[in-house]
Amino acid sequence: MTNLIDSCLLKIGFHQVFCENSNELLKQNILSVLNTNSTQNIFIGFSGGSMPQLLAPLLNELSNDLISNLLLFPVDERLVPLQNEESNAGSLLKELSTNKERFENKILKISEEPNLLEDGPKMASEFENKLRLMHPKLDDNGFPIFGIILINFKLKRNINYLTFLLPQKKRKKYFVIIKGHSRFLMKKLSHF
Repeated sequence: MTNLIDSCLLKIGFHQVFCENSNELLKQNILSVLNTNSTQNIFIGFSGGSMPQLLAPLLNELSNDLISNLLLFPVDERLVPLQNEESNAGSLLKELSTNKERFENKILKISEEPNLLEDGPKMASEFENKLRLMHPKLDDNGFPIFGIILINFKLKRNINYLTFLLPQKKRKKYFVIIKGHSRFLMKKLSHF
């Protein structure tokens, strides 16, 4: 599996960062985005898998001043209630445990309605509208600009998804953190 991942990474042009302490590298990059003295909301996108477990301890260390304009967006959220283990927002809130209340209003969440799957298109539209109400900075095409997007792509499908999603000319703006058997994509200070 490692060879498959490495060959896919090579094919799509990501830069890999091998780091003994990848948590420290991730923390430094999150701090660099949050320390911009911007009055505008700063969006950090995150995926599921082990990303909530990696991200939560770093968020717990941040001061209230640093998180004052931070907003967290689950980039591949599922149509499930927050209590479901498939919910990326719910997983992050669970991992934040004692600091959950500090971040409760900083994470974009899908509705808690019981019939999420039956109302899929409606829920997707509401989710998009919630993001727009947070007033993200937009690129020329009207898409939100994120400070960092963190995606766990241990799975081949996530690599294929990224290959499709990212234009060739923009791929060099991304780098990969290797942590154990997982790899994490970080995209810094540019739009997705």
